[in-house]
Amino acid sequence: MGLPEALPHLKGHEWQAVRAVYLLFAAITAAVVVVSLWFNTIDTFRNTPNSVAFGFRMQSPSGDAGRVDVSAVTPAAKIYGLHEGDRIKAIDGAPMASKFAVGSALGSAGDRIGLTVSRAGQADATITLSRSPSPWTQVFDGEALWLDRSFWYLALNLPPPLLLAASLLLFLRRGRTRIAMLFAFGFLLLCYRSAFTVWALPAIPADYRIALVKIGWAVCFIAAAGMPDARYRTRLAKLIFVIAPLPLLATGAFWPQVSPATLYVIDRSLYFGTMAYAAMVMLQRYGMTPDVTSRQRLQWAMTGACISAACALVFIDALWLTPARLIGVSATDVVLHLGNIASTLALPLGAVASLLGLRLFDAESTLHKSVVYSVVTAVVLAFAAGAGKIAGDFGKELAGNAGGALVGAIIIAAVVDPVRKRASGWAERTFRSGVLALRDTLPQLLAELRLTARPGEIADIVLTRVERDAHATSAAIVIDGAPLRLRGIDEAALDQWLAGWSPPAGDGIDYDRNDTLLPMRIPLSIEERGVSGWLFLGPKPEKSAYDSAERDALSRIGQPVARALHHAALREARERRDRENWERLERLLEPHRG
Repeated sequence: MGLPEALPHLKGHEWQAVRAVYLLFAAITAAVVVVSLWFNTIDTFRNTPNSVAFGFRMQSPSGDAGRVDVSAVTPAAKIYGLHEGDRIKAIDGAPMASKFAVGSALGSAGDRIGLTVSRAGQADATITLSRSPSPWTQVFDGEALWLDRSFWYLALNLPPPLLLAASLLLFLRRGRTRIAMLFAFGFLLLCYRSAFTVWALPAIPADYRIALVKIGWAVCFIAAAGMPDARYRTRLAKLIFVIAPLPLLATGAFWPQVSPATLYVIDRSLYFGTMAYAAMVMLQRYGMTPDVTSRQRLQWAMTGACISAACALVFIDALWLTPARLIGVSATDVVLHLGNIASTLALPLGAVASLLGLRLFDAESTLHKSVVYSVVTAVVLAFAAGAGKIAGDFGKELAGNAGGALVGAIIIAAVVDPVRKRASGWAERTFRSGVLALRDTLPQLLAELRLTARPGEIADIVLTRVERDAHATSAAIVIDGAPLRLRGIDEAALDQWLAGWSPPAGDGIDYDRNDTLLPMRIPLSIEERGVSGWLFLGPKPEKSAYDSAERDALSRIGQPVARALHHAALREARERRDRENWERLERLLEPHRG
């Protein structure tokens, strides 16, 4: 007895219990995310600039929100006696109990304050500081505050809402699917990352929040190894239940005995090892899966895992070992923040795309258009700011202000159009190679095949190319009402469908997205005969639509296919007549031989 193709969906009391636990946990997590977003916004746009205005930055140690320490100091504040590590006790005599109290007091203070601080082994000291008129341009460690805080805020506040939204989306769309619910719970746990929730959960030590995140990654790795049907079919796949918890267990075991640097190396090594193992299991499953749709879903998940690992390894871990002077402190921090976002979100987004069956082939079209628009926009902006300005100034000398503007516009247009064409061509070759092959390569091939190949051979080649390049799940060529070649559909089903279909009156393609069997119908017509047959295509995987570029390419192959089949049929008929004539002549000459 073999294993079933997939584990049954959650149902009955099991589903009710999972649903109740998830909704409770999701509600708590949503509250934590909202509170974190609120406090992080206040901290970024009020507390930080208010403290920087007086020459210092501040932080609260993890797990002690009631303590406020000075974390960085400007040269001017150092002259007045303020040092990194000083603990803020009071402002103008008013005691300060939290970072937010300090930020509020600094915002309402005048141009000068008396900052009372304490230092280990020394008496409290009150330092007089003056307000700076432009805190956002203050520089710490070679980096302006506006740059640091912008990317810090993005890295801090973008992942949790997206993770929460991805979790809720999986619950609402695939709630009864076991793999989807594993990912949904894992995404909720990832929202408790210490940096995200430091203000929302001040009473919970950072170590416990870190443990929640490690559990979340373990759950995600286990779910990824079970893609796409929650069936762990091989020993390699089953071992993920042992390997996934190792980062959590090892960190807990080594934490009291080793230095933070050693612990970091152990933790990251186990993290990457576990992710690589999950990817290896998915790759093994990919090789064992013949179904096209399942393979595409695995591709989404594997792509997300690889991007997540690459961003974490290259843009985070490698930069810790790179001296900041080599690429600049600002560049280092920006890349760190962006890498943090990508490494956190890539695997979850890949899993969501996989489980929700997002349309990979629609994404190809989106990528193509996005690249073209991005390149053209960048060129327009750059050229308008540079060469266009020069051309405009030159034109003003010749024809006044209006003439200068016209000259600049003409030159920009003359440059942008070739750039647009080049960008479009490159993006099309990169992201829409299938459309390019249908539109340009197939007609050229058919022009050669009609001279040598038989109609059935031509039909086989056409169906193979169309299935591959248009991503059709089935295809058929019908000539004079009779099937010539079929792919992915049997003749009985085709006959039944043809009985209920009426060809359109026009001569263009007939596309009905709501038809689940053969939505795309391309007429095969030539001037000599009119419409002699039809090329029928089934739906794409995941039932995605044929976009405008694909419809345009398919409309262009109807006549070349019809002409190739017509000429091949004429040639085959002529060869058959010649062969019959030779055979008749042979029979007539036979009695007169020897």
